[in-house]
Amino acid sequence: MNQLFAVSNPFATRFVRPGALEFRFAALSDSIGKDGIGDGPCETAAACSHTDLELGETRLEEVVDELHQHRVGLLVGHHGSGKSTLVHALTPRLNSRFGVVRHVQFCHERQQHLAARMRVRYRMIQQLRSQIKNLPRGGLLTLDGAEQLARFEFRLLCRKIRRRGVALLATCHTPISNVHILHRTVVTPQLVSDLTEELIANASGTVRDRVRQWLSDRPIATEANVRDLFFDLYDVAHEARPLPQSKAANTSRSKLA
Repeated sequence: MNQLFAVSNPFATRFVRPGALEFRFAALSDSIGKDGIGDGPCETAAACSHTDLELGETRLEEVVDELHQHRVGLLVGHHGSGKSTLVHALTPRLNSRFGVVRHVQFCHERQQHLAARMRVRYRMIQQLRSQIKNLPRGGLLTLDGAEQLARFEFRLLCRKIRRRGVALLATCHTPISNVHILHRTVVTPQLVSDLTEELIANASGTVRDRVRQWLSDRPIATEANVRDLFFDLYDVAHEARPLPQSKAANTSRSKLA
């Protein structure tokens, strides 16, 4: 382990961005059903034992198979529950199965003024249309953030997708009626604990202890945003992280002065 990594914050963006942490399946349940979500497996994304890795590979293949069969499919889950990480994990298989894959990500609209929100929305819609137009028959469009489309807009998108003979994989916060759910991502305390332990494995003992204490003092809800949680843990780790020797020496000299 190089010295630079040892003093790096384990919750820095390069360690927690989609793709940096492996999406692994820790638990499976039967179809969702009664709560109005519709048919489809409920998946818990978590770091798990090596004995579960083969199961995860099988489930990834099954997702791609279902998408190929239904042509339009959803990954459903609240913000920060692992949908983008799952898309990243699926990407090599999607490229192999569909040949040409185009990705569109809808940014969250944080502008306060209506005119600014409309401009951002117009640019996103134009990008979406352009990508669909350039997709060859049999290709795939992945749309991250489908909840930002009105329901009638999403249905128009599905019609266009089917007319052009391409497929659509979309992430969304809530289910959409008559659209097949491929997976539903959820957050559990065990998920947060496992991912955190993976990230702090090479941190100092002080950082590990401080992070674990911070988590133990906060109950993890199923609606928890793991991305925001890691942002908070970045600050916790930063405050607990020991200074490099050169900075520590300078700090000591300044105190003596």
